[in-house]
Amino acid sequence: MNLVDSIKENLPKSWGFVELKDIAKIYDGTHQTPKYCETGIPFYSVEHVVADNFSKTKFISEEVFEKENKRVKLEKGDVLMTRIGNVGTAKYIDWDVKASFYVSLALFKCKDNINSRYLAQYINSYYFKKELWKKIIHVAFPIKINLGDLNKCKIPLPPLPEQQKIADILSTVDEKIAVIDQQIKATEELKKGLMQRLLTKGMGHTEFKDSPLGKIPKSWEVKPLRKASLLIKDGTHSTHKNVDKGIPLLSAKDVKGNRVLIPDDCRRISTVEFNKIHKNFRLKNGDILITLVGTIGRVALIKNYSENYTFQRSVGYVRLKDDCNALYFKYFFQSEYFTKELNRLSNASAQAGVYLGELGKIKCIIPCLKEQKEIAEILGKVDAKLQTQKDKKQAYQQLKKGLMQQLLTGKIRVTNLIKA
Repeated sequence: MNLVDSIKENLPKSWGFVELKDIAKIYDGTHQTPKYCETGIPFYSVEHVVADNFSKTKFISEEVFEKENKRVKLEKGDVLMTRIGNVGTAKYIDWDVKASFYVSLALFKCKDNINSRYLAQYINSYYFKKELWKKIIHVAFPIKINLGDLNKCKIPLPPLPEQQKIADILSTVDEKIAVIDQQIKATEELKKGLMQRLLTKGMGHTEFKDSPLGKIPKSWEVKPLRKASLLIKDGTHSTHKNVDKGIPLLSAKDVKGNRVLIPDDCRRISTVEFNKIHKNFRLKNGDILITLVGTIGRVALIKNYSENYTFQRSVGYVRLKDDCNALYFKYFFQSEYFTKELNRLSNASAQAGVYLGELGKIKCIIPCLKEQKEIAEILGKVDAKLQTQKDKKQAYQQLKKGLMQQLLTGKIRVTNLIKA
């Protein structure tokens, strides 16, 4: 039994199971790329729905808008869904809107038997995306779903009062996630400002001097990275035989969010091959990882290492001297200046990567060890706050996922929450 049949089979008796054409009129946006203006009427596309941000759009003239508005009018209470490229992300329009939209979006104008917010929640669910996936034209580039196929997609249809209550519950969680997103954004801005100030001006200094990187405290130094390092290397350049069970051989994509991620489906090599790679050196706690190929400039500080992974050449390793604090340098490697230097070196390279020799030449601002630790401690506290907020967001996302699985299929009823 497929997922759609399974859902239908287990729905409450009072629920329907209907095609989208039975609960909404579906339109797409203009098929012609309009002539854009500096100001005018907002023009929505896929990226605005995906980012849930309609504040930064392109604009069309009033004349073009009025022409398109005669065909289909976007209104408060409608639902937009992405249908080309990114397929199946929905947004309920909860504001007074005067805008037009591109062909890459589908517009749902709901009939009286469906709550628009419920529809948007169901479209964003795992269940609907599974059905969409079967109807998407995968050979098209980018992938898309035609309106005719979209009309045939099916959804559970509870009585209207239940739809309303389900939408209320899920929207409450969405609102909480949105608040946390704002908190995360504010903390990220705080961190950015602190890094810019602390990594160039420090704390409490009154005397400054000119340096190749601008004015810095008089007691600070500027050195190329190689003079602050005991070791600058990268991962293996060799070809290694894959094994089913062994030691993960990771790449730049596995360094993310200041940490090393080990996917279940990652490449693995034997202990013999691992020992060949690390014949002359071993990674250890305190080494700093920097991605040098692909997505350049991701950084992670190795902690709790027990020889349980290694890397391809897309990741570099920096081991610092004793008078250098690894956490301080991790933040310095994440600074706007250092990131720009990495990108500059990458663009100058024939192979779109950063060579180790060039990495070692990048100039670094180096306070005394005591002040490095103080700066790292301050930024570490901000990072800890940021991680707490991100963990909190993830917990609410998991809560919503669970609620959607239960509420949108009728496994948990909300009838007792509905006022008579």
